[in-house]
Amino acid sequence: EFNVSVAEAAVYIGDAAEDNDLTITGAGSSLTTLNASSANQGLVIDTNTQTSDANTLITVSGFTIINGVGTAIVGGGLSIEATEADVVVQETAFTGNVSDSGA
Repeated sequence: EFNVSVAEAAVYIGDAAEDNDLTITGAGSSLTTLNASSANQGLVIDTNTQTSDANTLITVSGFTIINGVGTAIVGGGLSIEATEADVVVQETAFTGNVSDSGA
């Protein structure tokens, strides 16, 4: 079992020149926990800085994301900010996350 508590959100921001997929995989929702400690989002992915994210596939799987706190425009546990990217979230559990918008 692997548990991570974060003081700040784990953040990925795509570079303007990037045109590739992003896959973030844990060992399984019962084995990998990302604990945002009620201080921020658990995981933030932002591809809006890319020239185009139309050919991008974002995949998040194998996590439990807990205790995330979002703002009025982003998710609590998981925030994915994308324009045209395809997004797959699978085998991921969300518990105790709070936000006005998102998971």
